[in-house]
Amino acid sequence: AYFWFIAGLQILFINKMGKVQFGLSDATTSYLALAEMLGVVIGSLAAGKIIAKDNGLWIAPGATATLAVFLCLSGIAPAFPSPVKIIFLLSMLACAGVAGGLMMVPLGSFFQTRPAPEKRGRVIAASGFAASTGLLVAGIIYIPLQKYMQSSTIFILMGVL
Repeated sequence: AYFWFIAGLQILFINKMGKVQFGLSDATTSYLALAEMLGVVIGSLAAGKIIAKDNGLWIAPGATATLAVFLCLSGIAPAFPSPVKIIFLLSMLACAGVAGGLMMVPLGSFFQTRPAPEKRGRVIAASGFAASTGLLVAGIIYIPLQKYMQSSTIFILMGVL
């Protein structure tokens, strides 16, 4: 649920950060989300290679901490001059995506392989429900947060959470 809550908030605030806070075009703002999604793909592929050897669950805590660091670093992008801040933000979002993929795949694998066969379906269903709930809560929380806080501040807050 945590991963999907943060992912849901990120997409909403990436759009607001790009368009409102930085005054970027729709296309350039879309590249911010694309950078993070490409990072998730890279992180997921790397995690798949790692968990082929063992369950890979050991990488999830480090990946979670790394995700937090890159989210906080994304939040300081406004401190840089104009051309640099976009490149910096693209890089930080891509790295956050890699960390997210490295976190998500081992946890998903754990939920699918660890439970006893008779409980596996319920565990997978509960995991899916928790993920959907995280996305729903992100959408609900976005409404008041976006009124009172800058998007870059929200990225720092997400990293701290």
